Amino acid sequence: MNKLYYTLLLISIVSCVFSQTEKSFSIDYNTGSVFAHDKDVENVGGSTTNGIELKYTFKRLDSLYHSSFNGFPSQGFAIGYTDFNNTILGKGITVNYFISPNITINRWLSTAFNFNVGAAYLTNPNRPIANPNNQSYSTYISAYLAIGWETKIAITKRMIFNLGASYRHTSNSGVKLPNKGINWTTANFGLTYHTTNPVNTKNLKKRFNAHKHTNKNFWEFSLFGAIRNPDNESPTKYGIAGFQLQHNWQTARTHAFNVGTEFFFDNSLVKQIKIEDNKSSIGLRQGLLLGHQFLWGKLNFGQQIGFHLLNPENKYDTFYHRWTFTHKITSKISAGISLLAHKQVANFADVRLVYRW
Repeated sequence: MNKLYYTLLLISIVSCVFSQTEKSFSIDYNTGSVFAHDKDVENVGGSTTNGIELKYTFKRLDSLYHSSFNGFPSQGFAIGYTDFNNTILGKGITVNYFISPNITINRWLSTAFNFNVGAAYLTNPNRPIANPNNQSYSTYISAYLAIGWETKIAITKRMIFNLGASYRHTSNSGVKLPNKGINWTTANFGLTYHTTNPVNTKNLKKRFNAHKHTNKNFWEFSLFGAIRNPDNESPTKYGIAGFQLQHNWQTARTHAFNVGTEFFFDNSLVKQIKIEDNKSSIGLRQGLLLGHQFLWGKLNFGQQIGFHLLNPENKYDTFYHRWTFTHKITSKISAGISLLAHKQVANFADVRLVYRW
């Protein structure tokens, strides 16, 4: 009976240890510069940005978390304030979710890559009379994306000094024009406080990675849809619908490379061609895709370069890029969002359903 008692107690203690959740709170100051990615936004290029950001970060240290993300990435939520120091752009508040794979160098030093997706509230959108020179955004609410890198230096076991850089972007994805978007780079520094002593996950990774992993090749078929304006004046939004087929070669637990194609009917382009060229078009676009996916268990993050095969009236650049986030609903079905952009200008953001086999 005593052996059973102590066995159950030991299992309970081990379960508590490995279901431990690390939590931390951060405050960062950032400064940067808006760059003019298009001639229409040269009036805001070079604007100096200043901002502050508060972050809540967490990660669990159990086998379920490890299997869900193929590792122990940090994730969390952030709220930030940015002053663009330009009367045309105004100010912004961002709210976002982030995931951050970490690389531990030693007990005092680590580095991390941050991937952020969320929303931005911008104070001074384009208005024909009040702010006609703002070609960057025309809605108060926009999507917000950011990619960054950080070095973390431990001051004490729980207090960390952060130093990093990031690329940030806001866009309403063509829902309302003009929508050239805001693109800016930042440098940041700040402090992070851990509520408990951080755990070195190296031994946990060895334990959970002990079983043999087999790389898999797989197919994905996606159905997607979006809406956008055909020009700056039109109040009506038109639909975009299509499908994507791609083959993926998994090269490691968290990496896969892919090649694919997509077809979609762009009714906003049909209207745009009618307005600008007085021509009829079916609005069919096709592209070839080549890219990569991070396979973080239930979360996938894809980056692809596209090449237009069908591009009615050559309204868009030959090359484009896609950024896709999906979340697994079942082992075969995922749902998510994808942004298609030409250079630094977003064309549209779609919602999609993905089937994998």
